[in-house]
Amino acid sequence: MDWTPPENLDLQTILNEAKDDGLAGRYELALSKHIWFHRNALRLQPSIYGVRLTFGIAYWKTLTEHYPPALTALLEVRNSAEKSIRSYLVSGDTLRDAFHEFEAINKLFDETARTCDLFTWLDEFQPDVARQLYRIAQSALIRNRDWKMCGKFIDPKAMYEWSLKRYRNKKDLAEDPKYGINMRAFGEKCFANEIAILVALLYLNGRDEESEQLAMDALKEFENEDFASLLKESLTGVVATPWP
Repeated sequence: MDWTPPENLDLQTILNEAKDDGLAGRYELALSKHIWFHRNALRLQPSIYGVRLTFGIAYWKTLTEHYPPALTALLEVRNSAEKSIRSYLVSGDTLRDAFHEFEAINKLFDETARTCDLFTWLDEFQPDVARQLYRIAQSALIRNRDWKMCGKFIDPKAMYEWSLKRYRNKKDLAEDPKYGINMRAFGEKCFANEIAILVALLYLNGRDEESEQLAMDALKEFENEDFASLLKESLTGVVATPWP
C-alpha cells in the first residue's frame, strides 16, 4: 500500500499510528507507515535518530509476528544496509547510519553474530572505519564474547571521558523538575554499566593496572555501594550485560 502522510503530521504521531494500526489488524497500512517513517524520519527530523532505531524498529518487529510481509520488508532493510557497506556504496555518516541500522535490527532478532562478522570484515578491509564504528559494535562483540576484538579497539581514556560527560550532563538535567529523579537514575545506570564493561574488558585483555585505576576514578565520581560491587566483579573479568 502506498501511503503518504497528511500535511503537518509530526513523525511521532506517524510512528504511534503505525503501532496502533498493527494492533488493530490494519497490517498493510501499518507496514506502509513503518516503511515511510524509516525512510523519511532522519531527513525530516535528525533528532529522531534514536527513536527510529529503537521504538521504530521494535514496533515494526511486533508487526512481523502477525504479518509476514512486514518481516520480509524489515530484513530487506537490514540486508540492504549490509550489502551497501560490503560493496563500498556508502561512506562517512551514511556508512555509520547503515551500520547502526544493521546492528539494531540484528539485536532485535538475536543475530548479533552477523554484526560481529561485518565488523570483523570492516576491521580487515577498512580498519579506520572499524575504529570509528566500534562503539556501535561493542554490544554485539560482548554478547559474542569476542574479548580480543574489543581489546583491540577500547581507548579507556577517551571512553571514560565520554561516559563521564554524559553522566554529568544527565545529573545537570535532573536538576530541572521537568526531568527530575528519573533522569538522574538513568544517567547513573548508564554510567555504571559503561564503566563496569570497560573495566572488565581491560582486565580480560591483560591491562590490569589500567582497569584498577579506572575503577578507582569512577568510584570517586559516583560513590555507590551497588556500583562498587559491580566494579569488584568487573575486576575479576565478569562483563556486565550491555544496557540499555
